[in-house]
Amino acid sequence: MKKYGAELRATGVKLMASEHSKFNHDFTDPLLQDAQVAANVDCIGGHIYGGGLVSYDLVAQKGKEYWMTEHYLNKAWKDKVLTSPEALRTENMAFAEELNNCMNLGFNVYIWWYLRRFYSMLGDGDGGSVRSEVTTRGYFLSHFAKYATGRIRVKATLPEGAPSGISATAYKNVEGDISVILVNSSANVMRGLKIALPFKAAKAVKVVTTSGTTPAETVKKMVQSKVKLAGGVDVDAYSVVTLLIKKL
Repeated sequence: MKKYGAELRATGVKLMASEHSKFNHDFTDPLLQDAQVAANVDCIGGHIYGGGLVSYDLVAQKGKEYWMTEHYLNKAWKDKVLTSPEALRTENMAFAEELNNCMNLGFNVYIWWYLRRFYSMLGDGDGGSVRSEVTTRGYFLSHFAKYATGRIRVKATLPEGAPSGISATAYKNVEGDISVILVNSSANVMRGLKIALPFKAAKAVKVVTTSGTTPAETVKKMVQSKVKLAGGVDVDAYSVVTLLIKKL
């Protein structure tokens, strides 16, 4: 990185370090603390197998990007056989929570392992999946791909006393419109969530995806409906809910 980084970056590529399986900072702190090396580092990458899902202040201080470059969840299956419908739904929701947590902790990029696999975004025909059909996890990821990508992350705080199993992130586009992504991993609907905004809203649309209990079943798939924020918004059980709020 020190000797050849500048030459490589001059070709237009980005350089990443160091993809430790648990984001061990012992591998990357020395790189960021060396001014010459840090000048040649574009992003810090790593996996979150067994740990590493933490914020990394030094990355932000140095103006670098923070990339989660590999993870997958497939313990709901044994030898490609689904162990139980409940296990699948629990794992689907763990995936959605993980995405929201990564965004909350300052990650710029989230990269899953296989794209087409029975435990991934598209089925492959194994494990009860349908080949090339979008899975629940694919729809969950779509909320972030459609409504977080290309926006600026802004702070989102849940009200005091909010039930466990709920997480939230928020994003602002260049026009100042806000998208709020809520994950509800519980079996209970969160009723009447009030949204406090720094502006008056012209309109709001709710987009809902809920988890089924088989690889091919997604109960709601990016279902859209208009909502009135004044009365509070319901957050469906076992769901990812995005609120698209247009500034007045």
